[in-house]
Amino acid sequence: MKLLYFVMTFIIILFIFFVQISIGTDLSDPDAPPEEVLNFWNEVIRLDPENPRTFNNRGVAQKNLGHYQLAIDDYTHAVSLKPNYAEAFHNRGVVYKQLGRFQMALEDYNKAIELNPDNSQTYRQRGVIYKKLKLYKRAIRDYDQTIKLKPDDDLAYFNRGVAHKKLKKYQKALSDYNRAIDLNQNNSWYYNN
Repeated sequence: MKLLYFVMTFIIILFIFFVQISIGTDLSDPDAPPEEVLNFWNEVIRLDPENPRTFNNRGVAQKNLGHYQLAIDDYTHAVSLKPNYAEAFHNRGVVYKQLGRFQMALEDYNKAIELNPDNSQTYRQRGVIYKKLKLYKRAIRDYDQTIKLKPDDDLAYFNRGVAHKKLKKYQKALSDYNRAIDLNQNNSWYYNN
């Protein structure tokens, strides 16, 4: 069974390589035309309709094109194929957050953390939801966990500073803002708080 999985994975990787060459698009290039990326994943799904990773990746392409409901549908299909797929839960949570559907985003982030408690981005994203819901102490706990997992996450420090400021803990806020600036001096937003 493991050998079959290995062979199928190898074939898919080869297919991806040859399709990228044939369409002339490097999918790892952030400037790749989003429509071409979507077309690529449509073709991969046509050839391998049972692979949850391909649905997750097409969901990312859909999100990048602003097709939020189609992205949600792809992430949902990915987790129906692989119920323990933390990345798909995380990604669906991102879209729910963008749509202002905070409770659904929280549910997906909670599930993603349950499945993969080492993903710092999921804690940071959940912290943003808590901050939007004015649950600042919960947000701070998530930013603390983000920083524990990724000590150089300038955005986590900045967001934690905002939450401290809302709780009138100005010294802690200032300390976090300064740390965010130390980590990323190019983000002008950090200087305005």
